[in-house]
Amino acid sequence: MGNLRPLEESSIKRARPSVYLFRAAAAHLRAHVTRSTPEAIARQMYRGDPVTEVVLRAATSPATTTGSGWADALAALTIEDLVMQIASVSAGAALMGRGLKLNFNHFASIRVPGRLVDATDAGAWTPEASPVLVRPQRITSGPTLLPHKLICITSYSAEMIRQSNIEAVSRALLTESMALALDVAIFSTSPSGNAPAGILYNVTPLGAATGGGVGAMVTDLGNLMKALVAAHGGADPVLVMNPQQVTTLNLTASPRFDIPILQSTSVAPGTVPPQEN
Repeated sequence: MGNLRPLEESSIKRARPSVYLFRAAAAHLRAHVTRSTPEAIARQMYRGDPVTEVVLRAATSPATTTGSGWADALAALTIEDLVMQIASVSAGAALMGRGLKLNFNHFASIRVPGRLVDATDAGAWTPEASPVLVRPQRITSGPTLLPHKLICITSYSAEMIRQSNIEAVSRALLTESMALALDVAIFSTSPSGNAPAGILYNVTPLGAATGGGVGAMVTDLGNLMKALVAAHGGADPVLVMNPQQVTTLNLTASPRFDIPILQSTSVAPGTVPPQEN
């Protein structure tokens, strides 16, 4: 294999981490069809890109999130970057980007404790030189997070592999389909299984206001915010809607309406799952 030269910082292309993984995969495809090596193909397809060559020459064991050394770091970084990359087409990925991010650190599962916070948890106004009150943190039993894997195998014809756009085409197809699958799982009412439990699972929906029109819409949004406040939220809400409802809201809402809205075809029309950042 030869000796790898140290990479100069200025010579590394400033691309997203997941790009190099797609490039390495495209080089493997082209090498299989042309009877060449992935390293040689990568040099032909991506001149001046030393990162993909390093990925191809790294350890040959599969990159997993639970391995050690290069594999776990590469897999975790690439997966997170790939999810963030589809945030523009996936409401679920956009929600992940807004929420709390935790690292499994090789554990099979992690428990996320809940918390109850109100004004008394901030302490009390205290005169100078007086003792400070101690407030215990009120921690509740939170959910247990388990890792889940979304994976597929795709096939390409030799003609597709030989064309110069194989990397861009395969990346677009995989990321767009992954965006749809991710939203279907996240906004479902299904319990946990092979896919993660949907955020609407075991949630009692609020009844819609009668009468229709702008008045009913205002009432529904007010009831949603009321429910969030009752659950100690509402300070930084996000609405997730079907594109049909997004269009209606954008055309009828006041310009002063500034609550962020995410749209997804995986959310049933008439359903609005509010989220808190």
